[in-house]
Amino acid sequence: MQCDCSTRVENKMKELAREQLPEGARNFTASLEGYAFIMGKGMTMDVQPVMPFRVEYEAPKKRGDGFAKKKQVMNVTANYCPFCGMAAKAEEEPEAKEEQESS
Repeated sequence: MQCDCSTRVENKMKELAREQLPEGARNFTASLEGYAFIMGKGMTMDVQPVMPFRVEYEAPKKRGDGFAKKKQVMNVTANYCPFCGMAAKAEEEPEAKEEQESS
């Protein structure tokens, strides 16, 4: 990510959650989830927002005697920060693209 929204939002949410804990609470942990490391060309790593999309359904059993519950999880990545709208990846410099094309 090009922005620091995930860190800022996570810290703010931790602060708000900590304020609402009952007296005597201990071992507090909290984290903003939904970000993944995306491997790119040349073994570079980018961080992008990820939202799980869950699907559950019942499909007929192959034996023909009823239904079986099925679950699938697909991840949807975002190209822009969900908080500020900045592009997740920096755009390549035009010179870098020209060098790659001429190689």
